[in-house]
Amino acid sequence: MTDEAFYLTPLDVRRFDFGTALRGYDKTRVDQFRDQVADEMERLTRLNQDLESKAKGFHEQLRAFRERDKALNEALVSAQQLRADIREQAEREAQLILREARSEAERAQETTKAEIRELREQTARYESLLRALSEVGEGMLVLEGDRLVYATQPIDKNNPERTARTTVHLVDPLKPESDRVLATLDGGGWFGFRFSEDGRQLAFLEYVSANESNLWLMDIATKKRRRVTTQPKGETVFYGEPFFTRDGNALVSVSDRGSEFRRLVIIPLAAPANEKPLTPKLAFDVTQYHVSPDVNKIAFATNENGSSVLRFFDLTAMKELPRPPLLQGVIGGVEWRR
Repeated sequence: MTDEAFYLTPLDVRRFDFGTALRGYDKTRVDQFRDQVADEMERLTRLNQDLESKAKGFHEQLRAFRERDKALNEALVSAQQLRADIREQAEREAQLILREARSEAERAQETTKAEIRELREQTARYESLLRALSEVGEGMLVLEGDRLVYATQPIDKNNPERTARTTVHLVDPLKPESDRVLATLDGGGWFGFRFSEDGRQLAFLEYVSANESNLWLMDIATKKRRRVTTQPKGETVFYGEPFFTRDGNALVSVSDRGSEFRRLVIIPLAAPANEKPLTPKLAFDVTQYHVSPDVNKIAFATNENGSSVLRFFDLTAMKELPRPPLLQGVIGGVEWRR
């Protein structure tokens, strides 16, 4: 045998033949020892194989552990990167939301400021309109739909010349800025304003005295106006407040022309404007009246021996209708419901 490594198997040990010599080893004991060595080598071989198998398993486990560790590290890095990305995205979205909220707040603030300015302007316009309406006298205001006609007369502090004049205005009450002047009239006895059914014309009364008054007509678009009635030479005629007929071609009023009584009359607007009494046979004063374009009828009250009588006139049939049976008394506020 040399110092170099060599390999023996248990079978090699069992088959090794020791030579014999005089006074050599005891053959039985050598065989026993050889068997023991072979058995031990077999045990050690099996143990070595077992250890190699376990080592291989350990190496496999170690490789798996390393792969798992690598995967975990990669997952951890990915998670950290994802967390960083999510945080960055969240910060960007938060900044965007904050900017949008600030922009929205600024827009809302600007809108609110604009609304406040508009409200202040509207308030100022309404205050101006109310100041104007405070100068409106009885019968100098009429509201029709979204249009209001009113007339103003300056009070002393606003009228240093002490000149009587009446200014007629047209306005949408919900839009005070739409206020415009239709006419400036001399004197202060202008009232009884009425719209025609188509809203294009305006009829009104000029009061001169208790026994003298005139009816006027105005085209709202052009502001042109003309007097509809005339006064007989050397006489005076009283007219009550005007009402348009449903077709807008005539005015209904009360007049004492050619009579000692104030009678219902109809005055065509086309020239010549010859008025016609509607109740020529009634020998009583008409004290109140109101025209309904919806039913084309007139409700009116007459003063008969100190008591009021309610009557109706049909403008379509041009005749008086039967009187309703009412108790005697004084009637006030005759008006059709719109």
